[in-house]
Amino acid sequence: MRDDCGILGETRLSRNFQRLMRRAAANGRDEALFGQKYIAAANEVVKKSSLRHMPRTSFCLEFPLTGKPYMDIFVNLQCGKMEAPVKFEVGDGFGLAFFVNACAADETLKDYQLYFTFDLSADRHIPNVYLLPPNRKGNISYVLAMMDKLNALERKEQTATVLGKVPSGWQIYYAGFMHTRTDAPLRLGFVANPECVRGYARDSSLLARDFNVFYPGGLTEVLQEQLSLLADAIEAGAEMEIQLDLLPNGSFGDNIAVSPSLGFNYADVRRADETMAGDRVTRIMELFSRWGVSDDRWRLMGQACYGVERIAQDGDNRRLVADVVQLSAIKVRFNRNGASLAKGYLIATSWDL
Repeated sequence: MRDDCGILGETRLSRNFQRLMRRAAANGRDEALFGQKYIAAANEVVKKSSLRHMPRTSFCLEFPLTGKPYMDIFVNLQCGKMEAPVKFEVGDGFGLAFFVNACAADETLKDYQLYFTFDLSADRHIPNVYLLPPNRKGNISYVLAMMDKLNALERKEQTATVLGKVPSGWQIYYAGFMHTRTDAPLRLGFVANPECVRGYARDSSLLARDFNVFYPGGLTEVLQEQLSLLADAIEAGAEMEIQLDLLPNGSFGDNIAVSPSLGFNYADVRRADETMAGDRVTRIMELFSRWGVSDDRWRLMGQACYGVERIAQDGDNRRLVADVVQLSAIKVRFNRNGASLAKGYLIATSWDL
């Protein structure tokens, strides 16, 4: 039985997702790492995110490293691969087709990545959106242009003012509009360069100098101490990503998220277990364990990774595809009381050969 979405209502994107997850979640990782019901929920939102004519599909899987297992998901829509006007295979793109169309039609964004991000753990099945520039190098103009496309014009002036104060060692990386969350924050991502991170490890007052530009009321003592310890645990010559939430009133939220550089970008997917057992990862995960924000499940991340060529069956059609699940990041979230949760991230990708 067929319909406009393929076999039994599935889209090609959701079939790719199911195939990728089948192996990533095998051997009990469905419950231990992702939570089985969240995998099923992810498939439903993936189906509704499906665009026609997308030759390569990619997902980011986000999950906690302690507490109840669950999975949130990012669905990647490559701006330069979308055909304007965009056509979703199911529904209207959650009411965001206007934004997706604007990105698809803008030639200057051809190398940018657009993400639908779903907070499935909070039972939100409407996406927030991220727009990521190439080479991790954003700027004020790109963030303001994103807000234009989202019709968030009333927040442009305060955003420009804030981004004009970015510390010298920080590079603007990305922006996300978290419109499904309380207060609809604008999420801003930065990269602190290696020299900056080394300085934070040597002298925590430099942390206060830079973070207090944004952080409401200034860093607490425990927050400053833990951020300094994390900077010290990051290997010399490595950077870290910093994530902050800008609220509609122009202030920042109490949460900070930091992703230390762990060398995942250069890891061989066939040796992901070895990467996870490396000195830098182990050192940082032991720190997170002492803070009580991670248990041992982070060791499962390498086991979920793989890279294969296989035949994919789409109804009567068969395709030769490459399926890859690889390490992406580990992020720790802080509030005024210090570290509150660590999360793992995997990238799952499929493309035709």
